[in-house]
Amino acid sequence: MVMLVGGMAIAMAVAATNGWTALLAIGPIVLVIAFGSVRLARRDDDLGALLRGQPDERQRTRRLRIQAFVGRVTAVTAAGAYVGAVTARAALWPFAVALALALPCLALVAGWIRYREGAVEPGEGEG
Repeated sequence: MVMLVGGMAIAMAVAATNGWTALLAIGPIVLVIAFGSVRLARRDDDLGALLRGQPDERQRTRRLRIQAFVGRVTAVTAAGAYVGAVTARAALWPFAVALALALPCLALVAGWIRYREGAVEPGEGEG
């Protein structure tokens, strides 16, 4: 349902900015994504549980670890970028744009890979 409402918001924004003819191009894509996500949510697996908003404890713990990883990476990199910009006497806004847009996305992918299923945590041994 959230995907359908989000798709409708995207469709209205496209129609308002580019006219109704642009809606004919993006409308089918939005519908396919919305109905595909509904179909995936009906499955009885991890992805279906996440799309339904019913994660188990293992999935919640993984999500919390990934969010913490993204926060740590972003905070450390923001501090480093600020010190680097002040030291170089450069404009700070290009760093801010890169940090706000690209870094959290890259850190999310890195965290997803780091905390993937079956990954051994640092400090956790096999025996």
